[in-house]
Amino acid sequence: MLYIEHLYPGKLESKAVETPHYIYTLLNEKPLVKEGMLTVTANTAGKPLVMANMLTTTEGDEPDISYQQKSGYVSGVANGKSFIFSTSPGAIYNSDIFITDALTLTWDGEKTFAAMVTSLKRDGKLLIESEIHVNCEISGKSIKYYHPEEADVTIGVESEPVSVLLNGTESSGWKYDKNEGKITIELPEGEGDLMIN
Repeated sequence: MLYIEHLYPGKLESKAVETPHYIYTLLNEKPLVKEGMLTVTANTAGKPLVMANMLTTTEGDEPDISYQQKSGYVSGVANGKSFIFSTSPGAIYNSDIFITDALTLTWDGEKTFAAMVTSLKRDGKLLIESEIHVNCEISGKSIKYYHPEEADVTIGVESEPVSVLLNGTESSGWKYDKNEGKITIELPEGEGDLMIN
């Protein structure tokens, strides 16, 4: 069963609005059926509108969703999966675990997925920084990413890598910064895989 739970903004107004019939409809549809749309409005106080709904599926039971609005983001858990999304797109926010500007992210013990992120730190350690927004899934030493255009990306590392594989091919175009514990590499446009050994 599909469930849709509205998460943000908290105060909104929704209306079912009947729309007029067009001449084409009057001429070709018999009998006439009421048509309409659902409108949703919210006061944004001049900020971009962020609207978030959680879609989940279950086998009949209601989903287990809990969430809290914080300063600049909403965090929660849906059926055991943690999530965060920004309520001020582009702004850095500080959760208990992450410091980031990601539009949304989710994680577990092995993987972290972030969408539209330029800076992501976990427990104070750099995971990824990019000149432009990147979507990425970080799992240990592996990063799957989507970049809308070619750009430099910085990745936090524990020590100097032995090798860096970009889409399965060893790359020599990366620089290691020992003092900062990070590497910088130019990633091509589109989807790719980065493996840091």
